Amino acid sequence: MGDRATLERIFAIMRRLLLVPMDGLNPIPRKGTTRHECYRALYEIQELLETRRCFGKHLPQTKGDKMRQMSDEELARQLAFLEDFNYDESRVLEWLDWLRQEAT
Repeated sequence: MGDRATLERIFAIMRRLLLVPMDGLNPIPRKGTTRHECYRALYEIQELLETRRCFGKHLPQTKGDKMRQMSDEELARQLAFLEDFNYDESRVLEWLDWLRQEAT
């Protein structure tokens, strides 16, 4: 998991449980958040940071992580290849058009 992915996971955990006041002071738990949930979130964050420290910048990357980092063009080429195990530029263009459509 890259630096950005690690930070995104940490922020997702924090957004799930905390409200950060506009003045930037200490975050406060969201209404209904239990103390156990806060401690669990801190443990998850600590685990993410400890994993980064142990493995450094070369953490094992999942296939999903790699795909999320691809450009539309790279992903279209990969999808066209996986579709029938050959490289066909017309299929790449079709996949590229599909990737750039609005998600519903």
